Amino acid sequence: LSGVAVGDDGRPVFVNLRGDMLRIADRDGDGLEETVDRIGGGLDLPLGIACCGKDFIAVQRGEVTRMRDTDGDGRLDRYEAVFGDWYSPIWNRWIHNMFSFGPAVAQDGTVYCASTTPRYFPDQGRAVRGGLRGCVLAIDPAGQARVFARGMKVNYGVAMNAGGELFLTNNDHGVGLGGLYDTRQVVREGTYHGHGRPDWDRTEYPPNETPVLHLTPPYGSTACGVSFWPGGSGPYAGQALVPRFSAGFVARVELVENAAGGRNAAAYPFVTAEQSP
Repeated sequence: LSGVAVGDDGRPVFVNLRGDMLRIADRDGDGLEETVDRIGGGLDLPLGIACCGKDFIAVQRGEVTRMRDTDGDGRLDRYEAVFGDWYSPIWNRWIHNMFSFGPAVAQDGTVYCASTTPRYFPDQGRAVRGGLRGCVLAIDPAGQARVFARGMKVNYGVAMNAGGELFLTNNDHGVGLGGLYDTRQVVREGTYHGHGRPDWDRTEYPPNETPVLHLTPPYGSTACGVSFWPGGSGPYAGQALVPRFSAGFVARVELVENAAGGRNAAAYPFVTAEQSP
């Protein structure tokens, strides 16, 4: 499984790397879901889904796709390409540096997603085929995309908190670390975030910026996602959960407002490898 979202009916929908959209169901009424229904498919290496009203939005290898069940039979029968202008050659489909992650959907319908790259190229901001690698993209409801930020390597995690702020995890922040970023003090529109070397752009090389939190081992040197604790109350309200790739470890990240209007952050073990199934 490579993504999960809760539909408007309260039922979870999953997507897997084979491109199947799946829904679990309790057919015998015992309170436990025992049946998996394939409600859609044909996606190319999707690495995330989100629910937006009656629609599901998936980020697949070379496209952001909107899906809907138009006739009420429980199957997704309408597929619409929202955006697909970044370059993802078929011969690189299993290379991690050519993946695409997200989506996170803002209240105004803007879809945020991220494309990966092995390094920074000076022309990444151009909306042409062959550009847009290593960028965070903002796609409005009309399908118009703009580069929100650049200089990323691998943004496994793209998520919105309850306040509508965008957060991302970015691996290999120039020194082999994972980082947690927000849009208030770090991932502001037009900023560059440290991946690459100055000699690749000898004219105007943007400065590096520091993430809200460096995620060092065991907390997430390969942070493979980010999500926020559901609900607005309880001891973990507003906190982020960041899993570590292939380590069976989930970090709980507490985000605290500071006097300067920014955030301080601290990470704590939430699920350790010993506790993982």
